[in-house]
Amino acid sequence: MNFIEELYYGNISPSKKCFDQNTTYAAALNNFCQKEEMLTTQLTGKNLKAFTSLINSVDEMTALSDLENFKAGFKLGAKMMCDVLLSEGEIFHDLN
Repeated sequence: MNFIEELYYGNISPSKKCFDQNTTYAAALNNFCQKEEMLTTQLTGKNLKAFTSLINSVDEMTALSDLENFKAGFKLGAKMMCDVLLSEGEIFHDLN
């Protein structure tokens, strides 16, 4: 199967990634989770509701940003391929 078929059949899932636990990302995520858990247990009522809403908003913004960056990557790749394949006026060219 080629790449397009693999993508179509759902065999390629760029959003499903794992990460090395010994990275700055893992440390930042761990810190975030600890602080979120601490605040979730300490806050009550309106403050807990506001905090939960804040976390949900951050999650939504992150998902939207990830999607837009994913699409932008494809667009940049396509533009690069167009430039490679359609460029004219080059001084040097292949001997073939």
